[in-house]
Amino acid sequence: MLQLLLCTVAVLIRSVDSDEELVEIMPFWSPVRPGVPGESKCSSLQAFRYHKTTYYFASVVFSLAMTGLGVVIYYAAKLCAKCCARKEVASDADNSSSSSDSTK
Repeated sequence: MLQLLLCTVAVLIRSVDSDEELVEIMPFWSPVRPGVPGESKCSSLQAFRYHKTTYYFASVVFSLAMTGLGVVIYYAAKLCAKCCARKEVASDADNSSSSSDSTK
């Protein structure tokens, strides 16, 4: 299931990277395509045949980054909820003590 997710993300990254700029940034070993001098841009199918390591690695990095971001957001929201709950309890305690003082 994880492989399917990573391959899907790799396909999405390739669809965004139509000019193959990612291949120039992360030049993992890739064979020279036969019959194509100068390694010009290619179709999506050829890109996965010759640059699958680049796009798979990019999908792993992207997935790890999104997982980390999700964890940070989760714990930040959890911390904020605890902080807000403490302030609410403290303000309720202040309100109840001030209302009991005014009734005396």
